[in-house]
Amino acid sequence: MAGKRRKASGGSDDPFYRLMKVGAGAVLKLIGTDSPEKYTARAFVLKEKKLFPDIVAVPKKKRNRDRVFIEFQGYTDIMIRYRLAAQITLSCTQEKYTGPVCGAVIYTDRAFQKAAAPLEIRSLSSPFRIEGQFAEIVLSDYTCEQLTAIDPRLIILAPFTVPKNTGKEKLSVMCREWREQVADAYRKKDQGTAVQILGLFILNRFRKLSLEEVIRMLNFDLSKTRAGKELIGIGMEKGMEKGMEKGMEKGMEKGMEKGMKKMLLLAFEQKWGPVPGHIDEAVGRISSDDRLRDMFGTLLQSGTQQEFEFFLKNTGISGNA
Repeated sequence: MAGKRRKASGGSDDPFYRLMKVGAGAVLKLIGTDSPEKYTARAFVLKEKKLFPDIVAVPKKKRNRDRVFIEFQGYTDIMIRYRLAAQITLSCTQEKYTGPVCGAVIYTDRAFQKAAAPLEIRSLSSPFRIEGQFAEIVLSDYTCEQLTAIDPRLIILAPFTVPKNTGKEKLSVMCREWREQVADAYRKKDQGTAVQILGLFILNRFRKLSLEEVIRMLNFDLSKTRAGKELIGIGMEKGMEKGMEKGMEKGMEKGMEKGMKKMLLLAFEQKWGPVPGHIDEAVGRISSDDRLRDMFGTLLQSGTQQEFEFFLKNTGISGNA
């Protein structure tokens, strides 16, 4: 990985990490962790290694509780189980931790779990082996009702419980219902963040939807959020207070394109560090909303910067030889 993730103090800004910041207890319940309220979630960097667990949840007090390692898997990675095992052992080595651990993979689709190579670590010539608690969750196997029965805050993961070919009219009704449930499940100060994450998950799950359609379905006033201002475009900010609808009618086409490019580069920087010049130039040359949306979805699903650049090269976008 060319760019390093931010260290634990700053954390990663990807949607799943942000979900853990506002609803860590709900996710820990989903994977079966006892007393989730007694844990705190944080991003974690393995020093001088190229392995980064998505989330580590550690007990708030030093007690005999598992240290939890969570990987969110939204693309095919046959080595995901090996990678998680490596992250756990390296982390324990780095912090000289010898207590109990729990590893969990949360797949967005069954196909990603099926693609993962089986893993069993034990010695055939000695009693050496590695043991621990391991859990695997496939979000597409759940219904929305099943998720919220575990914890109402899991409503934010509802898009992954719906078939990808769901019609726009039906999906629009669902989005409004999800938005209402988010308002009921999250504290007022966390609701804006929760709806933003929900919107990103909807875009990730339903690749044919435009950003404008998702905003309309969620009825979410992005003009009141930093992310929304970046997304809609700096040129539209001055007229935002006079009416979102009027501003979108006049400048949506150019403002959205500019905002999407800025948001894409911002997301790249938050995920992997400074944006290389050839990536900046490649994004600047794109004039298709569909292509920008595809790039944003690919960035969210890419596990490494190399995977993202591989996509750019194979679609003829990147100017980097």
